[in-house]
This record gives sequence, C-alpha cells and structure tokens, in this order.
Amino acid sequence: TDLTASWGDQLSISNNTPMMHLTCLECGINKNNSEDMEVHLKREHLNWLPFQCPICLSERASDAEMREHLHSSHRKNMNK
Repeated sequence: TDLTASWGDQLSISNNTPMMHLTCLECGINKNNSEDMEVHLKREHLNWLPFQCPICLSERASDAEMREHLHSSHRKNMNK
C-alpha cells in the first residue's frame, strides 16, 4: 500500500491568500499540515501507536493524544 499524501492549493476565505492542504491518497481525507497528516497516516493506516499510558497501558498515536487521555481518564488518580 502506498501511504503518501499530495499537496494541493486552496484559497483561504478570510484573506484570499493561498493555503496549503494535504490529501491522503489512501482515503482522501484532507489535513492542513504535514504533522497532522503524519499522525493520520500512522494511526489510521499503519496502526502505529507509540505512546503507552503508564497507568492503564492504553496506546495513542501522539504525545498530545496521550496527554488528553491522561487528563480525561486518570485526572483523579493523578491528584492523589
């Protein structure tokens, strides 16, 4: 499977300046930057989840997702 993305041009509604977007060639989803596209490709198409919760061993694709998981799932446990 070729998991690449293509760049496209889009017109920004707010100020009529060109804005870049990435389109996943696997599923067609659009992302606004390469970091978001990289997380999408790894999570959705490669099942790459390198961040593991030290409390419940749940896995996430990004540091930001793990921080959100810790905050929403284990906030009470962390304050003890």
